[in-house]
Amino acid sequence: MMLRWGVRTTIDLPDDLHKQALAIARDTHRTLSETVADLIRRGLSTGSVAAISTDPRTGLPLVSVGTVVTSEDVRALEDEQ
Repeated sequence: MMLRWGVRTTIDLPDDLHKQALAIARDTHRTLSETVADLIRRGLSTGSVAAISTDPRTGLPLVSVGTVVTSEDVRALEDEQ
């Protein structure tokens, strides 16, 4: 599925999240943009309230919206389909 619409934006991801998202994209044969959009949709659809804290180093807000999705999680879901 190639996204040809939407807003183009730049976000800064921690290295570990970037690596995880790339691994999921590679394992599911999708682009990084498609993968990140899907992960954001899933996170927002949980209905849970995000826990917001402050990073002690930068003073910037940190948002926690759920659990980490691994490549193994994705493979398990694909096997169910």
